[in-house]
Amino acid sequence: MKRIVYTLASLLFLVVLTSAINSFNNQTLVLPPDDKVLDLPAQTYDYEVNFPPNLLEFMMGWGVVDTTLVASITDDVATLGRVLFYDDRLSGDNTLSCGSCHKQEFSFADNVALSNGINDQETTRNSMVLNDLGWQLSGSFFWDFRSFGLENAVLQPIVAAHELGKDMSTLISKLEAAEEYGPLFLTAYGSEEINEERIANSLAQFIVSMSSFDSKFDQGVNDNFSNFNASELAGRSLFEENCSFCHVTPHFGSTDPLDFFLTGNNGLDSVMTDLGMGEWMNDVFFDGTFKSPTLRNIEVSAPYMHDGRFENLDEVIDFYSEGVQFNENSAFRWIFGDDFTGYDFSEPEKKNLIDFLLTLTDNTLLTDDKWSDPWITVLNNDEELLTGINVYPNPVADMVIVEIDNIRNESYDINVFDINGKLVNSFKTSSNVIEVPRGGAPSGIYELVASNGQKQKTFKLVYR
Repeated sequence: MKRIVYTLASLLFLVVLTSAINSFNNQTLVLPPDDKVLDLPAQTYDYEVNFPPNLLEFMMGWGVVDTTLVASITDDVATLGRVLFYDDRLSGDNTLSCGSCHKQEFSFADNVALSNGINDQETTRNSMVLNDLGWQLSGSFFWDFRSFGLENAVLQPIVAAHELGKDMSTLISKLEAAEEYGPLFLTAYGSEEINEERIANSLAQFIVSMSSFDSKFDQGVNDNFSNFNASELAGRSLFEENCSFCHVTPHFGSTDPLDFFLTGNNGLDSVMTDLGMGEWMNDVFFDGTFKSPTLRNIEVSAPYMHDGRFENLDEVIDFYSEGVQFNENSAFRWIFGDDFTGYDFSEPEKKNLIDFLLTLTDNTLLTDDKWSDPWITVLNNDEELLTGINVYPNPVADMVIVEIDNIRNESYDINVFDINGKLVNSFKTSSNVIEVPRGGAPSGIYELVASNGQKQKTFKLVYR
């Protein structure tokens, strides 16, 4: 009898020990990576996509608008999607998020030809821009159109072995154990249940909210582009004549793969190593066919093409001017014949085209906090996040004003970095207001970092 009691006691001890180990492992598993804490606004951001009336009328005139996806957005669900989009715990080793390869300052693309996935594995294709997916012409996603429906598409990078490398059941368990997500799912869906469908839906809603309607092009639609200069007007005419059958105005992309003009490739290679749509279709007729992505914000989304082979817009225009390759499946060959090598643009025409493409940049999308990373790295867990900082105006013309709630006259460091992390301006202040001059910094995206000891806060800035 005593032996049985000992055995039962031993079993009970093992159960308790196993439970404690599992509890410890769970705690280790669900902690935000790199001492990150969630910083959400008290008032939920407005994620509704409001098409400007002038642009909507322009779209209807072309017959190319579909607002089905964006009409389904709710603020609380999109907020949950934002938190998930930037959470490193979506990857198998807690080091990467969707935002690692789709960066806001690059219109949610990446600035390298091929991004690094889990364990430093390169992705197989260039990270596509995510802006304006909600009103594209095609319901197919990825470079090769392989995914039908955005809620299906958003899950594929999570489970892909060379991207985030995460098993969905493990991810759901991890999120269930994380203290942040129960309240977020409850607010978004009415219960704390976490499942694959809700993860996909919230990510999709956040992504389809990424719409750009504040470009120079959008501002000019209402008055026949009177805000365009001569070069931009000439570039628009050239674009509509030569490029718009694949990049349809006003979305500037996402033509249906079964459209006559796109059922063929764009002549990038005479011998193809990446078959694109032809691979999963298992049909040589579609070999080398790739999606025509939106050109909105193309100024910031280099490098270009499915493999990131072109580093800048000059190289892209040169290719379409005189670098098109002969290929049996080339749409250009079918339209223009076997001898077609490009549109043979003159140098002034190339400049006109690029000037027009630059009118498609919407800096608001690149800097708005509602699409930014809500996970804030805390340098010291005993310190509070830096608060009481206000930065304006943004975009910046000549200078940016930093207001600090600094009743104790503490010392603050104000540093401005360019998009490559190079320090371009630095100040130390103990006042409540400091004017940070732009100096000779060129137009582009910058980061202003305000810090006080171990506390800091980062602001994205646009220099016009």
